[in-house]
Amino acid sequence: MVLRSPSNGGPHGAGDYPNASSNGGAGRRSGADAHRTGFGRAVVYTYQGTISSLSDPGDLTFASGIHSGDAFTLRFSRDDATPGVTQFSSPPPHAESGIEAFVSNSPVVATLTIGSLTFDFGANSGFNTHRGRQTQLDDTGPGPSEEFKHEASDSSHINDGLTSTFLAQSVSVLVSGSGTNYLVNGDYHSLGSLTVAGTPGFTWTGGAEFSQNVFSRFTGSEILALRRFASLGFDFTSLSVDSAVPEPGTWALMIGGFGLAGAALRRRRLAAGPLTEA
Repeated sequence: MVLRSPSNGGPHGAGDYPNASSNGGAGRRSGADAHRTGFGRAVVYTYQGTISSLSDPGDLTFASGIHSGDAFTLRFSRDDATPGVTQFSSPPPHAESGIEAFVSNSPVVATLTIGSLTFDFGANSGFNTHRGRQTQLDDTGPGPSEEFKHEASDSSHINDGLTSTFLAQSVSVLVSGSGTNYLVNGDYHSLGSLTVAGTPGFTWTGGAEFSQNVFSRFTGSEILALRRFASLGFDFTSLSVDSAVPEPGTWALMIGGFGLAGAALRRRRLAAGPLTEA
C-alpha cells in the first residue's frame, strides 16, 4: 500500500494523506483497541465479507494493496461513556434510537482490516476532527421497516498560508428492510449477531471513502489545485456482536445464578449435618 504520508502516522503537512498501518508493524494501534483502553466499556460489532468494488486514482491510498474479492474485517467499537456525546430515542410505533458526536472523542470508532493492511476511522491521530454514530430503527406502524447503521469518520483542514488542504475519510454500514422482523426493538443496545444468509429481505450496504482537496491561494482567492478520491465497496456475509461489559439484564441473571448456587451449597451443608471431631 502506498500512501503519501509520514511513516509514523503523525501530523501531516499540505499534500500528505495520513498513513495506515500494516498488521504486526510499527503503525498506530487500531481504533477499536485504542478506544477500549480509553473508557473500557465498549461493545464491538464485527462485520465480515469481501471487497465488491474499488476506485483509486493510483496515488492516494491503496494503489497496489487491495483487489476486488479480497476478504475484509470491519470492527466498530461503541462506548456510551464517551464525554460529549448525544443520545436520542423515540417510542413505538416509530421506535428509533442512536448515539453520535462530532468531537475529539468519538463514541463510535472503526478498524478496517484487509489482508495485512489496517485503516483506522473515528480515532485516527492523523486527523483533527472525528465523528462516530450508531442508530437503530424498528418501525411497527403502517409499512413496517427496520434499519441499523454504523458510521465513523475523520477530517482535517490544514492552512500553511500558501495552500489549504482538506482531508477526509469515512466508513459506514447500513442494513435495512421493509416488512422484516429481525430486530428486537428500536434500541441500538439490543442489536445482536446476524448473517446475510439468515436475513432475507434485509439489504446490506457499506463502504469506505478517502478524499483530498488542495486549494492554492492566488490574489486573495482560493483555486482548486488538486483533487483526489478513492473508495471501497463491501459485500457482507455476517455481523457478530461482542459486549465487553455485560448488559444490565445479563448482570441480573449472573447475580441471580450466584444466589441460587449459594443457596444450593448451603442446603447440601445442612443435609450433611454438623461436622464432628473424630
